[in-house]
Amino acid sequence: MLDRSDSARPERRCAIISIELEKYGIDIAALSEVRFKESGSIRESSYTIYWSCKAYSERGESGVGLAIKNELVTKLIEVPHTIHCRLMTLILSLSEDHWCALIARFSPTMTTSQKTIDIFYHQLDSTLAYVPKPDKIILMGDFNTKVGQDYITWPRTLR
Repeated sequence: MLDRSDSARPERRCAIISIELEKYGIDIAALSEVRFKESGSIRESSYTIYWSCKAYSERGESGVGLAIKNELVTKLIEVPHTIHCRLMTLILSLSEDHWCALIARFSPTMTTSQKTIDIFYHQLDSTLAYVPKPDKIILMGDFNTKVGQDYITWPRTLR
């Protein structure tokens, strides 16, 4: 464990996330703006955190992740699947023949290029279509949605 009390860096981000999720009794959480490189996972004392981000050669922005309580990791059908630096899925066994697909997303903002937005939503649509109909789907994460048109009154909020 990297978040032991004798560790040189007990305040690491993953350890802090694990502590906060435990405090609020959350079993699974979608994480946005992870900004780690590539894809990977780390097991903390209470949670395992999986992430998907850009390659080492690219600027470290965006990134999506899932934090899963360690007791639930054994119920995963497979390791969470990275689709894109903004999209990740995992399949959780609910019973012998029923599953739940959890999809973590970090949607692009309106200032992102139209090409990136189109790619993201095409991949999200394909991901949703891939989940078998009898399975449950939970779509979680940052939708980057802005409601309203009053951007003059709220210039720093609505863009």
